[in-house]
Amino acid sequence: MTPRRIGLCLLIAFIGTFTTSTIVNSLKENSEAMVFLYGAEREQSEEKHTSALILPTIITDPLGDSNEQVDVIEIAGASSGAELLMEVTFSPDTDIVASEAGGAILLDLDQNSSTGKSATEIWFGLSTQDVGCEFLLSLYPDHVEVREAEMSTIVATLPVTQTANALSFSVPLSLLNNDEGQINVVAIIGDKDGPTDWAPEVGYGTITGSYLHFIPVIMKPE
Repeated sequence: MTPRRIGLCLLIAFIGTFTTSTIVNSLKENSEAMVFLYGAEREQSEEKHTSALILPTIITDPLGDSNEQVDVIEIAGASSGAELLMEVTFSPDTDIVASEAGGAILLDLDQNSSTGKSATEIWFGLSTQDVGCEFLLSLYPDHVEVREAEMSTIVATLPVTQTANALSFSVPLSLLNNDEGQINVVAIIGDKDGPTDWAPEVGYGTITGSYLHFIPVIMKPE
């Protein structure tokens, strides 16, 4: 019997959690962002996470610009209107667990570098990282601490998902003064001994509002 081919289009609006690394990495490598699900029923598919999440890149950092063990190459992020979603990608040579890779991600909620704490006031940030942050995220391989920047007070501790060379997580915007999700971002990345890389070294990246992604799905019946 010739398999029936059904073309569907799913509107993904950040309504689920992160997909497994297999789907995410596959989608990143495929510019058409195709997901193939086999079996007539969703429950029969080996992959249970059917909604694929792709975050837009907000910061790129040159590969190999750090002479240390931890080298960040990309930061992706977006806002769903309810959550801030982020993924920090390291070089293939970075051993996230052994080096205890992580760092500080500075969030400039009002997008005004003259308010909040400057990057130089937080864990050896650079003067050229042009933000004034109201909150910062202390990132570790297995969790992220949401901190109020002025006194470095921990507001919440949240889980992190680790893949081979990336850390991803989500933060409810209710923890960030109910911000609308338009945020300027810089990162100070390092290991257990201190900072090793800065992204970007000049300027900042910007997280925008809700990010929608259309994903065509092809299903094969029984």
